[in-house]
Formats: sequence, structure tokens, C-alpha cells
Amino acid sequence: MKKYKIILILVILFASLSIKSITAQDQVVVKFWSHDYAPRETIDRDIIAQFEAENPNITVEYTIGPGDDPLYIQQLQVAIAGGEGPDLFNVLTLGVPELMSSGAVVPVDWELLGYESQEDLTSRYLDGSLGDFMYDGTLYGLPTEVGNYSLI
Repeated sequence: MKKYKIILILVILFASLSIKSITAQDQVVVKFWSHDYAPRETIDRDIIAQFEAENPNITVEYTIGPGDDPLYIQQLQVAIAGGEGPDLFNVLTLGVPELMSSGAVVPVDWELLGYESQEDLTSRYLDGSLGDFMYDGTLYGLPTEVGNYSLI
């Protein structure tokens, strides 16, 4: 039996190189793209509703990509290249290397997530589980789903 592990990740992407300061009264829209998977959509919508309730000045614009994963990855790459990509997205592991090496994504902000260092963050995961999300020693994504596919 041959097993395939596919990890979907959340990669944080900034729309521009400069970040303006945001005050509590500023309205902010965050674009979040996800793949087409009904159980994930239910979870995402619940988390988004809770987040928006706790952060009334932030609206999450949630977009579900096409069910065909290679088509979703292509759509994501085209949007990023055209400067119209989402602020946050998840993608199959197979789409990660090109995004990291192209400079289209920024590293995970471990400090923003409440960790002392990148090493502190990565030590919380099983050995090897973040390897596909590292580029030149820097972490660019975190898993949000794990699935096993088997060929019998």
C-alpha cells in the first residue's frame, strides 16, 4: 500500500510591501481564499464569524476556489502575479515550493502568533511536519488540515 500525505496550509500574504498603521476605528477587509471542501468551509465560516464578532472593524471576505486543486493553485498564482491575490489562503503542499521561491509569500510571523522565535513555534509540531513549508531555513506556512490518501 502506498500512502500519500497531503497537507493544506495557511500562508500569510501581505498585499503590499508597506504596512500602514491601523487604528481601532479603521475598517479593514481581509481577503481569505480556501479550497472547495465542505467540512472545511463549515469550520472556516464558524471561525470567521467568531473572529469578526471579536474584531468588529475587520471583515473577512471568504472565497471558495474551484474544487479541482490544480485549477485552484493556478487561479491563486495568476491572482498573486496580477497583484489581486488574497491576504490569506490555504493551498495543497504541492503548490507551496513555487510560491516560496518566487517571493510571492512572506514568512510566518511567529512573534505575532505569540512565540519567542521561529524555533519555539516549529518545536510545537511533530518532527518533519513543517519541512515542506521551509525555504532557506525560514518558515512560510502552517498546516491547517492533514489527510491521508491510500492506493490499495
